[in-house]
Parts: sequence; C-alpha cells; structure tokens
Amino acid sequence: MRELTHRVNEVRQWKEELIKARKTTIEMKMQRAEEKRQYLLLLKAKKAGDEDLKGQEIAFINSLQQENRRQTLKERYQKEEQFKQYLEDERVKKHDEHKQRELAAENRRKELEAIRQTRLTEMQEKWKTKEKMIEQQLIEKRKQKQTAAIEKQK
Repeated sequence: MRELTHRVNEVRQWKEELIKARKTTIEMKMQRAEEKRQYLLLLKAKKAGDEDLKGQEIAFINSLQQENRRQTLKERYQKEEQFKQYLEDERVKKHDEHKQRELAAENRRKELEAIRQTRLTEMQEKWKTKEKMIEQQLIEKRKQKQTAAIEKQK
C-alpha cells in the first residue's frame, strides 16, 4: 500500500512538472507568436495607405490572434484532461491489481489452513486409532493373564 501511495505521489509530482514545463513552453510559443503577429501587424499597417484598410486588417489579425489563443487553450486543456484521465486510469488499475493480489493471497492462506486442518484431523484420527488398538491389545493381554492365572489355580 505504501508502494502504491509512493508511486501515486511520484506520478503526481511528475505530472506537475510536466504541466509546468508545458505551460512554460506554451507561454514562450505564445509570446513569440504574439511578437511575430505584432510585427506582421505593423508591417501590414505600414503598407496599407488607407486607414480603413488598416483598420480592417488589424481587426482581421486580432480576430485570428484570438482564435489562435482560444484554439491553443482548448488543445492544452484537452491534453491536460487526457493526462489526468490516464493517471486516474492507472491509479484504478494498480488499485484493482493490488486488490486481486490480496484476494489471491488470502485465498491461498485459507487453502493452506484448510489443508493443515485436514492433516491435523487425520493425524488425530490415526492417534485415536492407535490408542484404541494399544488399549485393545492391553485388554487382550490382561484377559490372557487372567485366564492363565485361573488355569494355574485349577
């Protein structure tokens, strides 16, 4: 049980480290993408001579950026949920395996105890049979001695 708890803690710690690393990577990518988008936005704005065109381009780029951010967050959330589910499935699987091993061990102990009790009962029966046989022999010897004593007196 300690091993299972220790293993679960290790997996949790590993998961947290993995999530932190992913978060850092995603943030860096998002920052680079944002810088690139801003740069592209500036280039587009400079090229566009018409203010209306600039505004439309800016609005379009902003909508793309927001859509990209939403998609990135959605993918990250889905990956984290999948990972959480994987960890939960593993925990349940290990717990079930542990219970099965405990059940098998308990059944084996009961089986061994039943065998031991059967042997003990057999040994006790043999001892009782032997005692009865010895007692019967002693009774036979006494009868023979009594018979011999009666014969001598006659």
